[in-house]
Amino acid sequence: MKIGVSSYSFQQLINSKEETQLSIIKKAKDMGFDGIEFIDLDAPEGVTEAEYAKMLREESEKVGLPIIAYTISANLLSEKGLDAEVERVCRKVDIAEILGAKCLRHDAAWSMPDDVKTHKGFEDILPVLVDGCRRITEYAAEKGITTMIENHGFFCQDSERVEK
Repeated sequence: MKIGVSSYSFQQLINSKEETQLSIIKKAKDMGFDGIEFIDLDAPEGVTEAEYAKMLREESEKVGLPIIAYTISANLLSEKGLDAEVERVCRKVDIAEILGAKCLRHDAAWSMPDDVKTHKGFEDILPVLVDGCRRITEYAAEKGITTMIENHGFFCQDSERVEK
């Protein structure tokens, strides 16, 4: 059995500036972890997300701690529209590829959009979520990346809704 850790587990150290996402790779390795998952990258000023992903991967390879997953927030019911959010998440798949992560975990939705809260239920919006998740999954599969859906809050977390 292998044991992985989330970068989120180090968030207090990162917030206090004692550590960075880059430095926690060695720290996690020294603590005995076999892999690390990164949550929403926090690139230093002047460094693009893609450049930072490459830096993280290089450090991970140097210390021998693979990046096993990349986790991001997402909202397929965003006011920006499904196509825009699918495109944004697919760009995060590209970041996962740079990291060398074989898994991308993302949310489906946070809540019903304001314009449909009063007259539609979960069943009415489910096809939109399914379409968005399927498109992301198909894009990721082309890169050898598996997607997983996670949800915070109560909108898509109920076990009955997750099964649907």
